Amino acid sequence: MTRPPVEERYAISVKEAAILLSLGKSTVYAMIEQNRFPYIRISKTRVIVPMAGLREWMQKNMAGIKGIEAVEDTNPYILNAAELERAFESRKAGVH
Repeated sequence: MTRPPVEERYAISVKEAAILLSLGKSTVYAMIEQNRFPYIRISKTRVIVPMAGLREWMQKNMAGIKGIEAVEDTNPYILNAAELERAFESRKAGVH
């Protein structure tokens, strides 16, 4: 089964969040464990990142960083969807 595009999802994986933020997965997990990052614990071993929470976290913590100031979408569940998808695809392909 193919996942829907990022702009159609309400949550993403920790790995996807790490890729989008150019952080290591372990860094994101550390911030989650310290309650410094938005997350939803599905089970003991499964955590997801809500897009609305990620958008809010980015606006609070990454203001002024190139590209972040463009996050102005009125839908709180979409984090500048086109840019987000492009960033995710380029990170998956190893392009920085």
